[in-house]
Amino acid sequence: MFLPKSYSFAEQRPCDVCDASDFEHLCNLRNGRIPDYAPPVAICRNCGFVTINPRTDSAQYKQINGRWYPFKFSVDNPLDSDEEKKFGKWKIMWRRIQEFYPEGPSNLLDIGAGQGWAIEYVQHMFPDMNAVAIEQWGPSQDYIRDNLGAAIVDIDINSDWPKNLHNQFDLAIFRHTLEHLEEPLKALQQIADCLSPDGHAYIAVPNAMAIQQGAPVRTNFFRPIHLHYFNCTTMVKLAARAGLTATALQDGKEIWGLFRRNGTDVKAVEPPMIDYTKQREFVRNRLNDGRWLDIKTEMRMALRWSSPITSGSIGGGRQEPVQPVPVTELTHGSIPSDNSFL
Repeated sequence: MFLPKSYSFAEQRPCDVCDASDFEHLCNLRNGRIPDYAPPVAICRNCGFVTINPRTDSAQYKQINGRWYPFKFSVDNPLDSDEEKKFGKWKIMWRRIQEFYPEGPSNLLDIGAGQGWAIEYVQHMFPDMNAVAIEQWGPSQDYIRDNLGAAIVDIDINSDWPKNLHNQFDLAIFRHTLEHLEEPLKALQQIADCLSPDGHAYIAVPNAMAIQQGAPVRTNFFRPIHLHYFNCTTMVKLAARAGLTATALQDGKEIWGLFRRNGTDVKAVEPPMIDYTKQREFVRNRLNDGRWLDIKTEMRMALRWSSPITSGSIGGGRQEPVQPVPVTELTHGSIPSDNSFL
């Protein structure tokens, strides 16, 4: 079975959660949308954090995002009128956190705001709320600014955030973005800086302990644009390193939590203890369960790659090299939140 390999993986990194450097290889992921990218998925033997290690360099990772997200954004236009599509995930978020905001948030920060639909949903209930969006995708910026009246901070999430955001927000939203970032600890530290003394950060990520049994893993659960895969333990540990304490935490298909600055007068929630052995056994069992589906998927990828070029398709037919979206137009600040964990 022939599949191309166009990327190198030379950037060895210590664990973001515990700083250890002892990793075990689990598998290499593959995806039909970017069939020439096969990064190694590894697990930290010290804490059980699952991550891509070694990685490509930053320029190549931005190119991967530039190949993936034009398709994603093409089907999630900010002007979409389907309210369930726009607001379904934000209704779920609000049910989870509304007891902490009986009068609504006063100042909201949406990080990696995508189409701005989280701001729009909360605005419907609390029209006097102030909102700021960290977002770089041009059409979303226009919609958030012109239709929602929110301020735009046009920066890459990985960069240093403006200091005038510090101590301002009683609610920060960070949904399905952390797993994409090259510097997840830095992002959480900056969120802590931006919270007001009584503010909460709503953080949600895919759950590495919720891979569906019998489903493809290497070719589906593991995604080209995900660098990290958290469980409750590793998520809470990373947040604690960043100066954040979990005050609410639940896991299912995704992990979500509310986090406040360390040292505030709150009762911390203790996560279930998931160590290296437990996380490793779970992932290896799921890889074994889904191995034939992964093999079939890779065979289809190889057949498409070896077939004549099919113009206009994504992952169908052998493709000419894909030109990445310019980094100035699409960076990690543009990563949207969605229910498919893309």
